Amino acid sequence: MLTAAAALPAYSGQALAQTETGYRFSHYAEEDLSAADGGGVGSERYRVTSHQFSAVHAINDRWGVAADILIETMSGASPWFVTPDSQGRPVQIMSGASIEDSRNDLLVTAARDFDNWALAMNLGVSVEDDYQSLSGGVQGEWTFNNSQNVLSAAVSYAYDTLTPTDGGSDEFPTRIVRDNKSTLNIFGGVVHDFTPKLTGQLSMNFQYDSGFLSDPYKLAFVDGDLLQDSRPDTRSRYGIIAKLRYFVEWASAALHLDTRIYSDSWDVSSDTVELRWLQSLPGDWTITPSLRWYQQSFADFYRPFFNAPRADGLYSSDYRLSAFGAFSGRISVEKQLDAWGFGIAVESYNSDGDFVLEDTATADSPGNVDFTVISAALNYNW
Repeated sequence: MLTAAAALPAYSGQALAQTETGYRFSHYAEEDLSAADGGGVGSERYRVTSHQFSAVHAINDRWGVAADILIETMSGASPWFVTPDSQGRPVQIMSGASIEDSRNDLLVTAARDFDNWALAMNLGVSVEDDYQSLSGGVQGEWTFNNSQNVLSAAVSYAYDTLTPTDGGSDEFPTRIVRDNKSTLNIFGGVVHDFTPKLTGQLSMNFQYDSGFLSDPYKLAFVDGDLLQDSRPDTRSRYGIIAKLRYFVEWASAALHLDTRIYSDSWDVSSDTVELRWLQSLPGDWTITPSLRWYQQSFADFYRPFFNAPRADGLYSSDYRLSAFGAFSGRISVEKQLDAWGFGIAVESYNSDGDFVLEDTATADSPGNVDFTVISAALNYNW
């Protein structure tokens, strides 16, 4: 739910000391909706194919530049609204005709190393058929105490323009034609080496969204009528992230434990725990299995459907704002061969209202998503 550390990569002196190019391919596929939840015609969900190109170049031992390009194509049906059946059970209605969209991102970063501290600045642009975003940010790092501690801070800002398909048309007269939103993200953290084998990190993230934050493509069933998805025009998000890294010498492996606590002004709170085991193998092979558990509460204006109007006029049946939990498993295999490196990975994600620790019977969603991601990467250093 929270944007990662100000969306800025950290560029230390070690990162500036090399030139690297890379390519990553990934295919994301959501499982089709079941018949019980509303599956049928138009129930095939999203498929996303991504191509990511990256390059980091050291101009000298102080300056470096980097560029990342992302090209995505998307297709499939999207959850539209939820309606009660004859027994009052929620049924997900999909968008019907398959949605076709594309996304192109460019992020350019310049970095400067100053002995025990480093500075990075970036500019980014993202373009979709109905969405454009401009962003920029700056990040700094300070290494001290004989390199046992690293303090980092970052701030980024994004300004987005929405131009929904068919906005204001005869078919969708309540859909907006054009609107804007902005995002401010502030990050701060500290890394400490407890021992040569154990490292910990504690960080905090604050994000403030303002502007048009509703989903123009979604509707809500309210007392027999279909109304446009309507959310508050501001959202404050808070996150605390703790990480531990432990080198298991006897196994030539590393154990990673990540946890996160999140809350926001929409009454959504979440917990995340992720465990990874990085196992080195002979011949410069590495295999990394990981497990992740996630749960969240529901937004105060979310329900699968509404039996009566709300006084504040806020409504959403977006499954992403429902109460649900998720389990995911991922395994990756990487190989280093001189200056070349390649890897493959497979991830499976399953979500359900039953995976939450508290009772969510009135705030579950029939549109919860399960998906699989397959990816492959290649990089070259010189």
